[in-house]
Amino acid sequence: MFITEPWVGQAAGGRVFKDARALLRLGKVTALSCKETDEGHVFQAQVGSGKRPMRVVVKVLSPTRVKNLCSCAVARSTGAMCEHAAAVVLAGIQKREEDAKPAIASNSNGQSSAVSPPEVVPLEVKISPRFPTGGLGAVHMKCCKEAAVVAADARLAQWLMENVGSAGAAMISLPEEKLAGFYQALSGHPRVFCGDSLIRVDSGTLRPALELELEDEMMWLKLRHSGEDGEDADDREDEEGLELIMLGHILAEWDADHSHLTVANEAEGMKAWSSMLTGIIEPADLLTGDWLQIELTAFVKVLDVLAELFQLPGDLGGLAIEEGMPVIELKLAGSTRALQASLTAIYAGRERVVLASSRRSDVSFPLPSDESGKWLIRNPESEQQAIGRLIESGFQVLDAAGAMLLRGEDEVIDFLTGVLPALRRKWQVLTDEKLQHVEQRVERITPCIEPQGAGNDWLACDLSWQVDGRVLDEGAVRRMLQSGSRTMPTPGGGKAVISHFDAEVMKGFLLDTDPRQEDGRYYFSQQQSAYLEGLRAHYGSDPKSHEELVPDLPAALAQTLRGYQQEGVDWLYRCALSGGAALLADDMGLGKTLQTLAFLKLWKTNNPGASELPVLIVCPATLLGTWRDEAQKFIPDFNVLIMHGARRKDYYEVMASADLIVTSYALLDRDAAHYMKLPMAAIVLDEASAIRNPDTLAAKAARKVKQSAPDAACVAITGTPVENSVRDLWSIFQFLMPGYLGSKEDFRTRYEVPCAAELPDRAALQRLRWRTEPFMLRRVKSQVAKDLPPKIESIVWCDPSPMQRDHYQAILRHGVEKMDQVRKSVGKEGARMQMLTVLLRLRQSCCDLRLIDDKISSASISDVSAKLARLLELLEEARRGGHRVLVFSQFTSMLSLIRHELDEGDVDCCYLDGGTRDRTAVVDRFQKSDGPSVFLISLKAGGYGLTLTAADTVVLFDPWWNPAVEAQAADRIHRIGQTKPATIYKFISRGTVEEKILRLQDKKRNVMAAAMGEMSDELNPVMAGLSDEEMMDLLA
Repeated sequence: MFITEPWVGQAAGGRVFKDARALLRLGKVTALSCKETDEGHVFQAQVGSGKRPMRVVVKVLSPTRVKNLCSCAVARSTGAMCEHAAAVVLAGIQKREEDAKPAIASNSNGQSSAVSPPEVVPLEVKISPRFPTGGLGAVHMKCCKEAAVVAADARLAQWLMENVGSAGAAMISLPEEKLAGFYQALSGHPRVFCGDSLIRVDSGTLRPALELELEDEMMWLKLRHSGEDGEDADDREDEEGLELIMLGHILAEWDADHSHLTVANEAEGMKAWSSMLTGIIEPADLLTGDWLQIELTAFVKVLDVLAELFQLPGDLGGLAIEEGMPVIELKLAGSTRALQASLTAIYAGRERVVLASSRRSDVSFPLPSDESGKWLIRNPESEQQAIGRLIESGFQVLDAAGAMLLRGEDEVIDFLTGVLPALRRKWQVLTDEKLQHVEQRVERITPCIEPQGAGNDWLACDLSWQVDGRVLDEGAVRRMLQSGSRTMPTPGGGKAVISHFDAEVMKGFLLDTDPRQEDGRYYFSQQQSAYLEGLRAHYGSDPKSHEELVPDLPAALAQTLRGYQQEGVDWLYRCALSGGAALLADDMGLGKTLQTLAFLKLWKTNNPGASELPVLIVCPATLLGTWRDEAQKFIPDFNVLIMHGARRKDYYEVMASADLIVTSYALLDRDAAHYMKLPMAAIVLDEASAIRNPDTLAAKAARKVKQSAPDAACVAITGTPVENSVRDLWSIFQFLMPGYLGSKEDFRTRYEVPCAAELPDRAALQRLRWRTEPFMLRRVKSQVAKDLPPKIESIVWCDPSPMQRDHYQAILRHGVEKMDQVRKSVGKEGARMQMLTVLLRLRQSCCDLRLIDDKISSASISDVSAKLARLLELLEEARRGGHRVLVFSQFTSMLSLIRHELDEGDVDCCYLDGGTRDRTAVVDRFQKSDGPSVFLISLKAGGYGLTLTAADTVVLFDPWWNPAVEAQAADRIHRIGQTKPATIYKFISRGTVEEKILRLQDKKRNVMAAAMGEMSDELNPVMAGLSDEEMMDLLA
């Protein structure tokens, strides 16, 4: 018969076919009847996809003729096969196949002649009382008539039928190769005995700890067993009786005290040994508990495999492994019409890795370094930087071998004159003879800016274009640019060219600064002096070397500061002296609060005009106590006044006598009139991203207070100065230096739109950096905090269960239909709200179906939440390894579900959300050395202001739109004072809106990073602002 699932897929189309299968899996097709008539096949059923089930009749007259009598809008308007009709036909096909299944018959040998499920009886399983030291394969099974059949009985019966040939009572002796499958089939079975004692058998994740010790060119290793030196009494008591054994090729853990056997999942078993570790490390040798010795060169080759199977010590037994810093080699060939390039990363001076190639490299890492005792791994960041630099210049990858091509005369000349000279200073550049001749005939025209005098509020400069020191006729250059050309002939028969970058930079520079012209000279505002110096330095002029001397801090405070923090204090002081404005944008956890307090001490002590005036500090309400405590700790002689709560009104009259006035953004607008009456020594905005929207009450109030105190030093503090787009910088600088970045409309035209383009405008990005760099200081942990262990981030991909996927598809389909209806009835704004609602429900379904329907609470955890099932495994693994974990979720209801499961498993945990009253007590409990191993935290409530270095692992259970919020949460553990490697796990449901959110964030991350002069990585978390089009992409 032609009516098959493939035929339905062709007749209905891919999307309709998927929706139809979802309806069928959800049980929406009922009261099915099928019959064959003279006309063809008739399928009739009720489909419950709305408030009331629809009656659907489908007549299949021929392979190309189908009559759809469904009452839905699609069927009525077009007559095409809709998802309801397709679901009914699929149900008919399913029924036909079930009716056609053959009956079970036995042949003369008593064997089944058709594959069929075995008869399931409740069995009692007894293994040898000598287990686990002997008798692993000796099994006695007998019927247990008084017991009810459970799912575990069916699994065991199926395995026995397939591997033994009988599913009933028996005494069997299993060979070694069958042990793994048998004990995994026993997982969850309620009637398993070791001798006369009932035992529990489960399957799960096992990653035992491996001890390592380096000695010369050999690595010693052994499994860490309980009760060994280095463990405290509690650890020995908890782990006493634990024993690791091999069941065939699978690792298992036997807990004699609790009669509990945990068998490793098949995927997490010892399969890796068969390919990578065989002949190097044998499982049986490890399980003896003795030290094993292998050559270091062999050890490093299998290090990745070992890291998957075992928990390795953070110091790798003294083995030094670090990312290598490759030498980048660029080979170029071609002409002015096209350039062909190839990139190679050279490690340790000898091993060559071809970049931009999709082929697997022949180089095996880690590599021995030139430094004795060190090994090198690949540096993907440096490699991607190199590839990105060429792609940014217009090169395209041609083939799998990594060849790259740049086409177009203008593009080639721009590259040869503008980019290549800078690359020669950093890379090894090799060019063929023909291209060398081309380079000799092409010269670059560069701008030259020469200061010619200055006044109190102005400075004069001469602007010219030069080739190799020769000044060109300004009129000739202007006419050339106006004609659309960028090249002119040189006396020697060659070409002089203005690169597109230089032309756009100078054009934008003059628009940005709007100078006054008199007699060919340009007069700029003194406020633009730093911008001018940045531009001059880029084009080879010597920058100003004079720096103001900074007074010394009190000895006790100076000793508290790290070197980079002292540099930050000095920088803040110089900014306050010169322009009065500074944006401290250090990475999270680097001590921005301490640096600011030290600067304020310096400023009020050494500036006569500020010594008697108060400093206003504005911060989120959750950080008011932090500022008070830190001030009392580091500058105890300062009088701190917290302006919060209804009683703050009692202090209006005495505010002027305080050294520091600390208030929240929520109250700044209400009390702005009182602050505007006060002369201020300085104004500080902590977490200044709170004013990234310039139209909020807080942003407007901050600008008004700043305007009322024009002589006050202004400091903005934030670890994420750019979250939504570069527009955030405009709002912060509008507070710091009103008008410096132009009007909001001008900024949008000159920076925001060009920087957000699919291919960001390099000239606009560079100009923005030049304008903001003098007033913005940003350091990241890898640059300055050498005592901070590395932060390791990884994505844990979770495959939704079939039940989750069906609900997800149903929500998506009906949400899109509803969105279309809303758009037609109430317009775009209503549709946007509907989109946000649908996206919320989709994200909830990715976490746990009980968040959207508590009626399905009876289903198993793995059915309603693949993520929760994976989390419980990870937490158990972390407990075994002695790790402590923070679990963040934006949904407090999800945290409650997690806490319930932990309570059921008798796992102690801390909990914090917006309703937690005594946050300090909860944090202190967790920070104790004997505190709980798990801390459940609301993403919004715990993302700011907490230091939780007792933990070394973070789980981000669900992704938030704003990765900056996620980064804040992760940095609760990744702070100075942390002594363990910090590991961040981000749980993502595969094939869902969560995966699309990741891609959407990555798409815009590079633009924001480039605007701040950073690499695109986790050090610069940026939110991908969601437009209507982007939300539609998420729902596609």
